[in-house]
Amino acid sequence: MLENEGKLKILMVKPDGNAFEMAAMRFPGGFDADQERSCAKSSLKTLEKLQEEFSNIEIRLIDYLLEYSSLMVNPKNIDSVIYVERYTFRIYGGSKKPKKVLSRNEGRWFELYKHEISELWKLGVPYLTEHKDKMQ
Repeated sequence: MLENEGKLKILMVKPDGNAFEMAAMRFPGGFDADQERSCAKSSLKTLEKLQEEFSNIEIRLIDYLLEYSSLMVNPKNIDSVIYVERYTFRIYGGSKKPKKVLSRNEGRWFELYKHEISELWKLGVPYLTEHKDKMQ
């Protein structure tokens, strides 16, 4: 996809923001926010390397506790789909998290998620060189 001029936009929770502290409440027994921050920073480093190879990758960071992870494929096309994995609160986890694939046939649910994802993207701050230096 990237070799064929496709675009990849990635929105991640800001590793040094407050959202990681809030996420700790989601898990039964909690989790180590610092460990999760390290994972997020590691992911950003991997994405930086990918950006060096492909200029059609855009990364934004947001300091907001996301309710779900998602992947939107071809959002402007008629055959667009959205993959959603809902984050849970002190129940389930890992592969047991609820997942859903939404197509345009889902009407208002598809449009709701598409709109939310677009609005979250707009609130994200571009991950630029000055941010990279602060993350290390």
